[in-house]
Amino acid sequence: MIDKTRRNILKTGFIGAVAGSTVISGLGGLCKIKEAKADTSEHPYRYPAEGLNINDTRQLAYYSLKGIAVTGHSGCAFATFHAIISQLADAETNGEVDKYGDFLGPYSQIPTQMMEWGAGGVADYGSICGTLNGACAAIGLICTNDQAKKIITYLLNWAALSPLPTTPDYNVVNNSDIVTSIAGGNLCHMSVTNWCLAAGKASGSIERKERCARLAADVAGTVVKLLNEVLNEDVELAQTSPAEATGCIDCHSSSNSFDEGGFTMGKMDCTTCHIDLGKVGEEGHYLSLIKKPE
Repeated sequence: MIDKTRRNILKTGFIGAVAGSTVISGLGGLCKIKEAKADTSEHPYRYPAEGLNINDTRQLAYYSLKGIAVTGHSGCAFATFHAIISQLADAETNGEVDKYGDFLGPYSQIPTQMMEWGAGGVADYGSICGTLNGACAAIGLICTNDQAKKIITYLLNWAALSPLPTTPDYNVVNNSDIVTSIAGGNLCHMSVTNWCLAAGKASGSIERKERCARLAADVAGTVVKLLNEVLNEDVELAQTSPAEATGCIDCHSSSNSFDEGGFTMGKMDCTTCHIDLGKVGEEGHYLSLIKKPE
């Protein structure tokens, strides 16, 4: 099914280019190709009517980050993406269908190692948490855009505000007790820093790496739980963001003018970093943010 689809896309794109060139020249032909490809795409790839097993997903995500699931491939973004997409590839191969009776795919054609660059907040830059990055990429393949945004909103709010990681109910390589912490946002920098401060451990420690493996399990498992509920049971999700809860977004919204405070945008809790806005310009970050616990 996949090869046929790809051939159809290429064929339609070529016809579109030829047709476009006979009507208009230059950029008009290029636009025609893009329209033709968009019309023949099969997105979303759909989700099995029976859903996926949450516990299996948690285990697979943990092993994927550790490099156990797929030899030579590891990392937080890969872990959550592979844990979900590889199971859907198996479901596709087995001929499973969604709740409307439509076949799944083309998951079997997706190289899940494509998400390895997301580790460490995108190539170790500390931006969006890799577990969330990989999870959101998977959601984007499975769902329509509207569905994806609703699920991702809930996921990012949950990840920012929940004490994580949870106690594992799956097999682990390291049996150490791992401290939980609240990330306060969706950045790797925030998540790792707040955990290290809570645990009194370095970011390069074995414990921190174990913490992120368990976090990957929590994120992947939560995504599957959400997909099982939202796509197959039509459950509505709460959509209040941390920025709405603090009231910052009342002024600092893209819907406001510059003078009204509309010079930024976002949904994370602003007060996590902007602790005392009256003093940030004068004193910079407070030492309490980087002070190791007693």
